[in-house]
Amino acid sequence: MIVIMVALLVIITSLATYLLVNQSNSSIHKAHTDLKLANQGQLRLIQGLLTERTIVWIRAFSQQALSERQQFAYLKDQVDTHRELLRMQWQAEHIWVVNKPLASNDNGNSTTTINTIFTRASDQLRTVTSTLCEQTCMQLVGVPILINGRDVAVIIVATSLQEFVAILSDSFDATAALVDNSGANLTIMSQLTHEARSLIQTSLASVSQNDISDLVLNGAELLQGERVYSLFLLPLEQSNSEGLYVFSVHDQSKVVEQVAVYQRSVFVVAITLFFSFTILSYCLFSRFRARLMNLSQRLPLLPKRQFKAFTEQRLREQKRHLLGFSDELDILEDATEKLSIELADLDEKNRKNLEKLEQMAMYDGLTALPNRNMLNFQIEKQLSQAKRSNRLVALLFIDVDDFKKVNDVYGHEVGDKLLKYVGQRIAEGLRESDIITRFGGDEFVTLLSDIDAMEQVERVA
Repeated sequence: MIVIMVALLVIITSLATYLLVNQSNSSIHKAHTDLKLANQGQLRLIQGLLTERTIVWIRAFSQQALSERQQFAYLKDQVDTHRELLRMQWQAEHIWVVNKPLASNDNGNSTTTINTIFTRASDQLRTVTSTLCEQTCMQLVGVPILINGRDVAVIIVATSLQEFVAILSDSFDATAALVDNSGANLTIMSQLTHEARSLIQTSLASVSQNDISDLVLNGAELLQGERVYSLFLLPLEQSNSEGLYVFSVHDQSKVVEQVAVYQRSVFVVAITLFFSFTILSYCLFSRFRARLMNLSQRLPLLPKRQFKAFTEQRLREQKRHLLGFSDELDILEDATEKLSIELADLDEKNRKNLEKLEQMAMYDGLTALPNRNMLNFQIEKQLSQAKRSNRLVALLFIDVDDFKKVNDVYGHEVGDKLLKYVGQRIAEGLRESDIITRFGGDEFVTLLSDIDAMEQVERVA
């Protein structure tokens, strides 16, 4: 029974441990997924805030300038006059004020992008954002400005994405960089410290064989020494930003260590509970086993009619009930004790009945003298002893003459008294070793044993 209980405890403990450990492993995957979603949300939020900040600055400046004179030339002069101040205030790399597409020789490689923004903003009369990467990557925000209610000018501000990446790093509590996928491999486009660049390069090398879509969808994990990192590739969802991503590296070592500590705690608790339950089960079942063994050793006493010994062993047993309550073994003990008492009473009745039967079988009911059955038994016994001792055995037959007349004249009651008296008178003349029996009716037979000569028999007769 104890083995079965231990096996059940092993199965239950193992199953619970497996479920808890599996749940903790799932929590790591869930934390990775939640972190990816949080990064995407933070990226969109910060990107939107920076864009809105630039739009608000542009609209505020244009409204102030146009409040004095509703002319494009005046607006452009105001921007040129305050360009350096605006660049500092708006944290801008470049500022363009255009009311028509630029010539191809203006502003180098950025001309196409500027013209595209102008066209879209002026046609749709809404803010247009784009990305431009030359020596560094910049975000371009084009805000349409309406002059005199009919002419459209577009102020385009280029801000470095370096600030954007720095804010993302602080927001993510991670190391982030802008990467480009236009070449064979992901290329770092951000200015980074030596330590951050080394970590980003190592992380990019670990995912160089991964599919870009899988990295965007699921991210990846990097195990470096005792450190565990979660890697995410977040696309910049702006026009003309295809192939441009934010690559973030999150140190998940604390989370993994917490899970490892939790799993170790689960194992320790499982082992502790297992041994505690095992010891408790052993203590409980050892009591039951000892009592069952005691009962099994006592039960064979019942068929042997040793009822007193059975009861004494029960009384000597020290009973310790759990929490003061009786258990099933106590019920079984009480039942067996009642059974032993009933068997003892039944045995005593049987013994008395047997004695009565023996009395009826071997003794005469009227005179209480041995009867014919006892005589036959004693004859065989005395003959066997006489053969061994080479001595004699004698039988004397005695009857009462005219006994029938006594019954007829005085009645059977007087006749019975006469028979009892005759038996007593005959017994008075015999030794203790001799036997007198009522052979039947008024006939008596005396068995004389241990006789040396016939003269002894004649004297008794």
